[in-house]
Amino acid sequence: MRYWLSMIVTIAWGLWFGGQVTLFLTVTTLFKTFSTRRDIFGEAGNATFHAFEKYQLIVAAVALVGTVLWAASGRAAVKTALFTLLALAAIWATCGTIFITPRIDAMRVAHQTTTPEFSQLHGRSMMVYMCETTLLLIGGILLPLGFRSDAQKSPSA
Repeated sequence: MRYWLSMIVTIAWGLWFGGQVTLFLTVTTLFKTFSTRRDIFGEAGNATFHAFEKYQLIVAAVALVGTVLWAASGRAAVKTALFTLLALAAIWATCGTIFITPRIDAMRVAHQTTTPEFSQLHGRSMMVYMCETTLLLIGGILLPLGFRSDAQKSPSA
């Protein structure tokens, strides 16, 4: 059972972290491609962020539930640390989705994307994504330690 739970956590983590990296690459490419067409970049970026926000909250939930069950199947401090990192990343993701994105959307619709307030919100959004990605990276480094703790507790080890 621990094996399957560790696989679920690993896949969910990989989808979440990989999605973050893909989001950065996509938005950077959109910006470079449509830098002279802010209207197109705004629409495409907006759609990309909204789709990703839903996606990341789903994979975050799977990762968190999977980590709780994995930790319950064989306690190890590394699994608790992994859960903590994933929970913090999920909190960052949720805060960005609830507090920042709606304000950015409203300003984009009102054509206020060149204002200092929009720049400040955009900076906060970038900080949220960078914090989340950093927490996920550290969590990914902990994953093999969780596998090792399972291997050490296995009756066949």
